[in-house]
Amino acid sequence: MFFLSFACSLISPRGLTLQKLAQTTPFPLLLTLLRPFFPQFASRLSTLLSPLSLRTFVTVSRASPSVAVLSLDKGPANVLSLEMSSALAAAVSEIESDRAVQCLVLKSSNQKIFCAGLDIQEMAAPDPARLADFWRTVQQVFINLYGSRLSTFAAIEGHAPAGGCLLSMCCDYR
Repeated sequence: MFFLSFACSLISPRGLTLQKLAQTTPFPLLLTLLRPFFPQFASRLSTLLSPLSLRTFVTVSRASPSVAVLSLDKGPANVLSLEMSSALAAAVSEIESDRAVQCLVLKSSNQKIFCAGLDIQEMAAPDPARLADFWRTVQQVFINLYGSRLSTFAAIEGHAPAGGCLLSMCCDYR
């Protein structure tokens, strides 16, 4: 019973427990243990639990003790793929859990493009399970930003069409 409730807590929409778990548990072992119980979540677990996917596309820094800067870092256009959205959701949750932080600045590492929106390749001939995870994760990013206790700023220095515009609109200030 404990294992089942523990495994269910891993599939939380926020992904924060997944990130902490990935840092303390050998990933292949954890995925092997959980896959028989949750086959429909295998792709989501592998994406969310992979420490590489959580750190590759975003960079978190501090402008001051109370101001966190979250940089979109998925060149060339910062498109919102499943991995990028997972990394964003996890980073926002992690920043929000630090009570010293009062402000979040969302910016791009590319000065010409803030975010080009949704990754079209995610929707071309999609795997149904991955597509469901993709939409759930993208929506979770918007919910995390819009519902954040932090003052959120979108530092738009370049183009922000479609999903990039939605991402910026979820912030308090643009």
